[in-house]
Amino acid sequence: PVSEVDEIRAENKMFAVLSEVSRALVLHKPLAELLDHVMDLISAHLSMDRGVLMLREGNPVQLIPKVVRINNKHLQGQKIQVSRSIMAMAFDQQLAVLTSDASLDPRFKGRESIIDSGIHSAMCVPLWNNREIIGIIYADRISLLQEFSEEDLRLLTLLANLAAVKIENAALIEQAIEKERMERELQLAVQIQKDFLPKSVPKSGPFDVAGRNVSCRQVGGDYYDFIAVEAGRLGVSVADVSGKGVSASLLMASLRAALHSEVRPSARIDAMAAKLNDFVQRSSAINAFITFFYGELNTESGAFVFVNAGHNHPFILDVSGKARFLETTGLCLGMLPDMTYEERADGIAPGETLVLFTDGIIESRNAAEEEYGTDRLIDVCRKSMAANACEIMESVFRDLDAFTSKAPPADDRTLVVVKRAC
Repeated sequence: PVSEVDEIRAENKMFAVLSEVSRALVLHKPLAELLDHVMDLISAHLSMDRGVLMLREGNPVQLIPKVVRINNKHLQGQKIQVSRSIMAMAFDQQLAVLTSDASLDPRFKGRESIIDSGIHSAMCVPLWNNREIIGIIYADRISLLQEFSEEDLRLLTLLANLAAVKIENAALIEQAIEKERMERELQLAVQIQKDFLPKSVPKSGPFDVAGRNVSCRQVGGDYYDFIAVEAGRLGVSVADVSGKGVSASLLMASLRAALHSEVRPSARIDAMAAKLNDFVQRSSAINAFITFFYGELNTESGAFVFVNAGHNHPFILDVSGKARFLETTGLCLGMLPDMTYEERADGIAPGETLVLFTDGIIESRNAAEEEYGTDRLIDVCRKSMAANACEIMESVFRDLDAFTSKAPPADDRTLVVVKRAC
């Protein structure tokens, strides 16, 4: 019978088209290029005046046009509006929609947007990737008098299913490429940040110095430094930028650069702190600030002058194990403009130990949600005060690991120990 012959021919045509499209979609293309290619293939095998490929994006999810095809030159320059009713049926109800005569279709009765646009016949199918609907493909005929058929709808549906899987794969590949690029950049940032921290300690006479920074992420906002101001004079700094991650790391890098530009033998450290405050206040977000401690040690006499801009109070353990604190002398850097800071003096006598730290140390918690605390830190340092600076530092981190059961840190941790020989 003729109908059977026509059906066989239609099936053969369908198979040929699908085979051609499958071959055409084998090679990987960037997502934007792939979407263009998909619409080119559909236009080549389905006569239409206009077509749109839309993908779901955003929160809340919306259908965003990615590729528009206007094959009718008389319609060029006109804005294409896809009926919300048709989109909803294809996307929300997950239906393949065919309307042979939109003006007479009872599903769109009263939908002036369809009638007024002069749509003669239209199709809309979901892009199904075997898991979810990721978008739709829409095609219509305005000047073309022949109506879309059930065969056309079937072909567009099959093409859309092929395309959806390919689009999903391309998106996953691009995400993997982007993730790899970001990981490379992050590793570079990690290395740059490590390069900012001291690689060695300047010669410090009878003083033994050690420091360590452990970021809770790949990069962080804690900072410590040892700066040779001049012969017999050592600058020691610890700082903690508000926040975590890359943004905190960038602000920390800016602080380091500004600090190194300000440290000079003739500079007063209270005036230097005021300049750093104004720099941070001008160059960072309104909610960004830095707790900052800077001191200069006379490595011959042990005299120590310092400023403490809102940082955790460092402490000096005397030979009996009693702690005295180096208290705050001004607000955190960047909180307010035109701040002043008070320079204070202390000293590190033979056998005494200076310990500087960030709140990531003392605010670390165990499984019972108990804080490590300053008292425990002092106690650990006191028990190991006969050891050198590096050994004291190691004892703190060992005890911290035991306290937290080696849980990953929730905040950056930095510790600096300065020990004067007896």
